Amino acid sequence: SLVFKDGEFFENNFTREQPNIDNVDILMGNTKDEGSFFLWYYFNQTANCDLKMKAQPMTGSCSVSESAFNTIVQNVSDIYGKDNDWQDKVKEHYRGSDSNRTEVTQKFLTDLLFDCGLKQFADNITKNNENKPYVYDFRHRSNEKNSTWPESFGTVHAALIEFLFGRPFRYPNHYDNAKLNDEKKMSQEIMELYGKFADKGKPADKWEPYEQNKEKVMILNSRFSVNSSSPYSYKETGYGSNCDWLINRFEQEVRMPKNSKKSGGKKN
Repeated sequence: SLVFKDGEFFENNFTREQPNIDNVDILMGNTKDEGSFFLWYYFNQTANCDLKMKAQPMTGSCSVSESAFNTIVQNVSDIYGKDNDWQDKVKEHYRGSDSNRTEVTQKFLTDLLFDCGLKQFADNITKNNENKPYVYDFRHRSNEKNSTWPESFGTVHAALIEFLFGRPFRYPNHYDNAKLNDEKKMSQEIMELYGKFADKGKPADKWEPYEQNKEKVMILNSRFSVNSSSPYSYKETGYGSNCDWLINRFEQEVRMPKNSKKSGGKKN
């Protein structure tokens, strides 16, 4: 949810502010499957999530039926005050097999809660052509034994953090020995790109910035290298093409979701 006025840090509604900030260096991004965690967090019962949280690594999955998908869409529609036409667009855009809608539901929540907001922010700050942010899509799954989510969850929310803070170097015994070097390499690359950005204002020499008519979103995976001499891989064209109707910039909820952690509890 969007915190826009908490009385402490945000004394006023910051969405109504018009800061005059130009020519700044910005590095930002999301993980590929941001919505998978929030499918479990908000809709664990509706999505039929059965996770063994104490297993190392964690096991289990969610299984979203067509009926459950429609229920989730209705719930989100109520939260944001959307109409039936909006629901029909969602159901048409996020199509999957009738028997299992889990992946498309995760994608729906990823777009709604994360990717559209990121795109809208990137588009807005590049309007005057002075700000050129560097945007990434993190796609590396960790094999950390204590905190890795099941494979069906993909690259989950906040997955980059353990690599940014060098966890594979600090706690090597938490990783599969056969994959430890790969995890260290990923961590090294993430630390270097953030360090280089902090020092130079650019995360890698050949990394192209996100621009109004050139929406370059870097794919951060095991093939990425800060010092690569080869061309980088960017996300496909049409990034966030459905965001113009899916959710408005700074759109706020009108009520809490049903069957959430607060009302339904979690399975263990």
